[in-house]
Order: sequence, then structure tokens, then C-alpha cells
Amino acid sequence: MSVDGYKQSIAVEAGADLSALQFRAVQIDGTLATTNKNAAGILQNKPESGEHANIAFFGHLKGVAGAALAVGNDVKVSSGGFLTAVASGDSSRGKVVTAASSGSMVEFIGNFASGYTHTYSAG
Repeated sequence: MSVDGYKQSIAVEAGADLSALQFRAVQIDGTLATTNKNAAGILQNKPESGEHANIAFFGHLKGVAGAALAVGNDVKVSSGGFLTAVASGDSSRGKVVTAASSGSMVEFIGNFASGYTHTYSAG
């Protein structure tokens, strides 16, 4: 894995115990993201409920793969805050930099800012 790169982040109050969910996608209310649409970014620390949650929303990010990912795959947020490859019609939240197997760390260039999404089309 390459060195951690440039990223932008914000801090919000954790709305739940996120101490076991570092590098998973979270919502702006400090809870685990369950869909691509409600994801605000990737959790950078391990806060318990009421503590500051540091959420990276733009740049060179690390996340947890929910399925095997190849370099160059466009990714979305799936159930459990995991990153998975987009399918036709899905919105992308980033592009994979390092290949990863399911459950392992994946580096990607991410953009969660302002609800930005790029709709993927096959072909």
C-alpha cells in the first residue's frame, strides 16, 4: 500500500459507537452509512458515541473492501459501510488505486463532497 495521501476531512459527533468501524463509510450524523446515497465519507478514527468522528470526504483515502476490487474500479458504498464495485446505473464515490480482496484495506481516490456522484455506465 502506498503512503497516505492528501485528503480533506471534517469532525462531527459520533452518533453511535464507531470504535470498531475505522475506514468504513459513515453518514454526516456520525453513524454507519448503509447506502451510497447517505455516505458522507470515510471514518478516520475510532470514536465511541459522543466523541469526535473524523470523516475524510475528499482525496486519497483508505476504506474497507466489501468484495474483491481491482485497480481502476469505480466504487460505491454498500451495506455496512463497505466499498464495492459499481454496476451500470450506480453512482461512483471514487476510483481504486490498489487492488484488494473482500474485507481488506483498499486505497482509492474518493469524492464525497457536496453529495457528488458520477453515474457509471457500462461500455
